[in-house]
Amino acid sequence: MKYNGWSNYVTWKMNLEFIDEQINHLYEESPRTKDPSEIAEYLQREWELYIEHLQSQIDGDWWLLFSFVDCYVEDVNWYEIAEHVIEGRP
Repeated sequence: MKYNGWSNYVTWKMNLEFIDEQINHLYEESPRTKDPSEIAEYLQREWELYIEHLQSQIDGDWWLLFSFVDCYVEDVNWYEIAEHVIEGRP
């Protein structure tokens, strides 16, 4: 189901909360390509690295929280976000 012009809520939310917050870094570091598939893979890997970093910083047993995050993120349309990033590149 569409949400705010995006393919679904989690894609919109990921773009809003993670991609838009990191967009300058992502512009500088992402592959200089116009291929959305390559950019999508890069963005997904950046998210995975971010989560790994968070997990290493948190004390205690937070596996349940991160398992919910993983389920939530499964529905992110990384390709759609990649197209958005490509459109916004200077």
